Amino acid sequence: MKRALFASLALAGIIGTASVALADNHSERPNRWAERLAELDTDGDGAISQSEADAQQLDRFVQADTDGDGTLSLEESIAYEAAERERRRTERQQKRFSWLDTDQDGTLSAEEFAARNDRMFARLDANDDGFITSEEAEARRGEGRRGRWNRGPNGPRGGQ
Repeated sequence: MKRALFASLALAGIIGTASVALADNHSERPNRWAERLAELDTDGDGAISQSEADAQQLDRFVQADTDGDGTLSLEESIAYEAAERERRRTERQQKRFSWLDTDQDGTLSAEEFAARNDRMFARLDANDDGFITSEEAEARRGEGRRGRWNRGPNGPRGGQ
């Protein structure tokens, strides 16, 4: 039971970080997955060994085991996952803010703030006529952050 919980926590952490990395699909941004792999590759050989993965799992377990008794209670598990979600949410917000803050002055001007909407509008307005029709919106549906993962022959939509 402990081993299964331990493995679940580690896998959730790796997958959570990877999904954040894969969700960031802006060409201006560095490859988040590569960054995460580099963090896990502690010996710098370009690959993650089982011992490196095990070490990360143990580190996460120790972090979650706040009372240090060598086991995780439900409360410790819930608290750990909540803290991890908050850390990832904050990290995503900081990265998005930095991406929008094109002059990197630590603030968003009205122009920088509006640029996000301008990019989204331009992406949806397929024929560049200054209007988004329901057909254009429907054609782009599913290409957003969550929807694009549903595509492909093995996705829930079966490649549609």
